[in-house]
Amino acid sequence: MIKFNEVFHEGLRAIEMANDHISLTTIPLLGGKIVTLINKKSGFNFIYKNKNVKNHLWAYDSDFSKSNASGIDECFPTVAPSEYREFPWNNIKIPDHGEIWTQELKTLTKDSVLDQTVHGVRFPYVFNRKIKIDNNKIYFTYNIINLGSHDFKYIWSFHPILKLLPGTRINVNENPDMYIDFSTNSRFDLKIKKYKWPVAFDNSGSEIDFSVINDVDSGNAEKIYLDRIISGKVDLIYPEQNEKMSFKFNSTVLKHCGIWINRKGWPIDGYKLDSLAIEPCNCLSDRYEDSLKSGSFGIVKANSSTIWEIELAIID
Repeated sequence: MIKFNEVFHEGLRAIEMANDHISLTTIPLLGGKIVTLINKKSGFNFIYKNKNVKNHLWAYDSDFSKSNASGIDECFPTVAPSEYREFPWNNIKIPDHGEIWTQELKTLTKDSVLDQTVHGVRFPYVFNRKIKIDNNKIYFTYNIINLGSHDFKYIWSFHPILKLLPGTRINVNENPDMYIDFSTNSRFDLKIKKYKWPVAFDNSGSEIDFSVINDVDSGNAEKIYLDRIISGKVDLIYPEQNEKMSFKFNSTVLKHCGIWINRKGWPIDGYKLDSLAIEPCNCLSDRYEDSLKSGSFGIVKANSSTIWEIELAIID
């Protein structure tokens, strides 16, 4: 049985959604940011907590690196600050991290489902996210409605900022092509060079295995994109804590998966964070322009809609 409770998190109105296995807390004012995701059997919270920047509502078109940069939120219709390049929205700028995170989501609870909706600001769309918990699994269902008379191209990425702990493992039962979209300290050739998950050689010739993370405070940070994970499954494992989370997604719709490993290498300015994200997505770069150039993006047809789903499972 699902229970909903209105609570306050850092002074902000929030909604807690829970069953016997999982508890999560979302703040509608902050783009529906999920600020806790707890395995109730162990009490372990998967969400990374930034103790240096308090959660609050940021102005539209803010720099995401200055924000709290924690919890689960949505990147739509871009990840990095970008610019739309086609009629009728040619030259319209798309804010850093997209439009969702700086807006309040209308939030309803009905029939054990958390239903959250917001309208686009610079583009004519409705963004809807429904969250359902069933036993040890969380289902996120997305529906984008294009209210305009022209097709709308977008990139979307799930964006869960989770704990990075010594010994963290990322398991992909395949060896997909891997591109590195961002790297501190100029360690890798970016965007174009193709590697094979999980190993890449940096520019000094050192072998880096991204599937096992021990040096959590090395000062490095990488954003990796995996291309076409056929199984549509990635596992995040914390061996020392005996915790595991599995991400599942339809690989014919979400053909890619971003992986963000931040070993106190980002943000470039300010307090460095130690966090990690597994990001099922439809893009191969944070930049909208680069993703369109590579053909990795989504389209919502004029006066139409598109739907996709991802599943998170907490494995005991």
